[in-house]
Amino acid sequence: GVGVCVADKDEVVSHSLGNFQRKFQYFVKNIERMDTLFEASFSPLTAGGKPWTKCGETNRYLQLIQARPQRLYNKNTEQVYNLP
Repeated sequence: GVGVCVADKDEVVSHSLGNFQRKFQYFVKNIERMDTLFEASFSPLTAGGKPWTKCGETNRYLQLIQARPQRLYNKNTEQVYNLP
């Protein structure tokens, strides 16, 4: 590493900045998924969402969240399905 002068400081800095840049791009690309999950999880409508249809994966009822944007929510898996 840099401490024993095996790697060039500029190469290590460049490599580290590249890693942070890729992590940030991943975060930006995927943050909307977290917003959707949090909105469904902490919305008071989640508790009162209407059982709408059964999940093909878990065979449990999905709740219809009628607030815009409408979506289906599986409270057992915390999966959110956006509706068109």
